[in-house]
Order: sequence, then C-alpha cells, then structure tokens
Amino acid sequence: MRKTLAQAKAASSGIVQSVGIPACDARFTALLNRAQSRLADMGKWWGTYQRLRTCVVDNCITWPREVKVVEGFIQCNWSIPVRTTWYDFMENTRAPNVDDCGCIQAMLMDRGIVCQFRDITGPSYVRLYPSTATDAGKRVLLQGIDPNGIPIRTLDG
Repeated sequence: MRKTLAQAKAASSGIVQSVGIPACDARFTALLNRAQSRLADMGKWWGTYQRLRTCVVDNCITWPREVKVVEGFIQCNWSIPVRTTWYDFMENTRAPNVDDCGCIQAMLMDRGIVCQFRDITGPSYVRLYPSTATDAGKRVLLQGIDPNGIPIRTLDG
C-alpha cells in the first residue's frame, strides 16, 4: 500500500529515523520527493503504468503527454514490434483472439516527444492561447521540421 506524506512523517514509519532528518524539516519532504521520483523509474509500481486504447489518425499515433514509455502494442490481436532506442517488444506473438479483423502485420516506431496532442498534417496553423492574463503579449518560440525536413524556428507568426 502506498504511504501518504503524513504516514511517512509518522515516527512509526521508521523513515524519519532512517534518514536522520526531522519530519518537520523542509529537507525531509524534498528528500522524500526525490526518492519517490527515482524509485518510480525503477519498476512497475502500482499507479505508474496502465493500458491505453488509442485511435489512429493518418497512420500516426500521438500519445498523451502522460505516456512516458510504450512497452507493448497490439493491433488486430497481434503484438506489433515496438522499436525504441532502448528496447524491442516481443515480435510475432499471437494475442488472445477476440475478433477476426484480417489485418496485416505492422510495426510501431517511437519517434520521441512532441508538444501537441495530434500530429499536424497538411497546411495548418498553430494558435496559442494564454492561460493567465500575465501571459498575454509574451513572445513564444515555435520550433519544428517542415515537410521537406528543413528546421522551422520562429518567434513571430
């Protein structure tokens, strides 16, 4: 079971005695946050992974920003090879059959992090809305690559 901050600060948790910093000290909370961040990357802990159902637009999937790593992908009951810079997902392994869709074998390639929720296709515009009044009138740097592979970098529309 995951512990709350109040439970971690309690003397009965043993954490305060282990680190040697009083629970009321701001360093204790900072140390606890750093430890949690480092431990989250070391395993499939409860609450750190999930299954996700997606829709494909123009043969592209843009994952929500909450997705850090795609470990596996199934299309039409077949596992699809996932290739990233770090690992490969098991290839050509049949998933449980739930429907016959007659799909061909495909491949999912991770191309890194993007800023938008959906890939931009064709002639398009990017519109920015300030989230607070203090952001109005500020300058924003937009960067990307055009369809010809030429880098785009502009401060003004």
